[in-house]
Amino acid sequence: MRDDVTYISDIITHMRDDGTSGTGIATHTGERVLVSPFSWLPPLQLACSGSSSNCESGLLPLRWQKQPAVVRASSSGSGRDNPYIKTVYDLSFLSVERLKIPLYQNDFFYQLSSQGHQFHKACRLAHLHTDSVIRERKEFLKNEQELEKILKKRRLDFLDILLCAKDEKGNLMSDEDLRAEVDTFMFEGHDTTASGISWLFYCMAQNPKHQQRCREEIKERLGQGKTIQWDDLGKMTYTTMCIKESLRLYPPVPLISRILNSPITFDDGRTLPSGSLVGLNIPGLHRNPEAWNHPDVFEPLRFSPENSSGRHPFAFLPFSAGPRNCIGQQFAMMEMKVALALTLLQFELLPDPANPPVPVVQLVMRSKNGIHLSFRGHCPQTQLMNNGTEGLQQACQSWCHEFQLFSNFLEAHCPGYVTNIMT
Repeated sequence: MRDDVTYISDIITHMRDDGTSGTGIATHTGERVLVSPFSWLPPLQLACSGSSSNCESGLLPLRWQKQPAVVRASSSGSGRDNPYIKTVYDLSFLSVERLKIPLYQNDFFYQLSSQGHQFHKACRLAHLHTDSVIRERKEFLKNEQELEKILKKRRLDFLDILLCAKDEKGNLMSDEDLRAEVDTFMFEGHDTTASGISWLFYCMAQNPKHQQRCREEIKERLGQGKTIQWDDLGKMTYTTMCIKESLRLYPPVPLISRILNSPITFDDGRTLPSGSLVGLNIPGLHRNPEAWNHPDVFEPLRFSPENSSGRHPFAFLPFSAGPRNCIGQQFAMMEMKVALALTLLQFELLPDPANPPVPVVQLVMRSKNGIHLSFRGHCPQTQLMNNGTEGLQQACQSWCHEFQLFSNFLEAHCPGYVTNIMT
């Protein structure tokens, strides 16, 4: 068994090829400065507009059509057989399985094992996908001129920023560095957000009163418009509180770790020396009864301004905190708001009491037996009355199509998600 404290980060580093998730603070700080322009307000506003417009067709393209806001990759697939989606799931599962077996902490023995072969095969597939994304974008940029002209023609996305970034000596990023950054963003942008949206839908299904209040707020803010704008998201205060409460109960990243750069002494006199690896149990932190009254109850109002004012700033850490917090947290919150808003405008989420989920901790929070939900469509009565029998038939056909698309989307992009279509 390895006696150093870096083996956990080494596993993640192998998977993501030295992206920001597994780097030291010095390297991480430089990379964070590099990618931070994508977290500025204007790119997020453009991404919001693009996400909502791409979600209008049954929400099916949400997961992969939102990716153009990040890398605008020409992905062929949003189907359940998409190899990249399966690869991401395999990497997450195998990484956690490796931590359970002390012998596998030795790279030599792990490479000889069947799990080791599967892990490295999945790594190669993930890197091939990323390499193809970078290669296609480089070919595309060859047909454009200076960066200023690119900015005039279209919005600058994350991959554009990386391809155009230069160090203090004027050198562009190497292909290896590009792949490391894109691997990190592709993984973080898919698996964690899929987990967050899955558990959010489950919480909404389990709490119909809160679901209805969110729906009413969304309708009030959007009016007759179908496209969600950036300004709309900031006005969805109750919806935001529901999302935060879902993240509290089911944080997408259940475990984070840090290596101490100085000793820490606790109130009871115990001390952890410098260099110790400290793991933070986020679900335990989020259900600490000393910080949260009735911690197992879904209560969004605990995130109201008056109820949040006296709370410890580190009692709620769905995106970590400090200099290594999640740089994409605004994007993730925006994406969850858009997904929930467009879903509640079309569907009512219903639970399946016969199949309650069993949370299981991997790199992201999953359910051991899947998340079973039912979706029932909404149809304004005034619209049916005005359209008559023919309009009703067309509307029903449209709803069935929407149901099937949305069901396929969830089962394809949220592993273990099971939907039931109710007409």
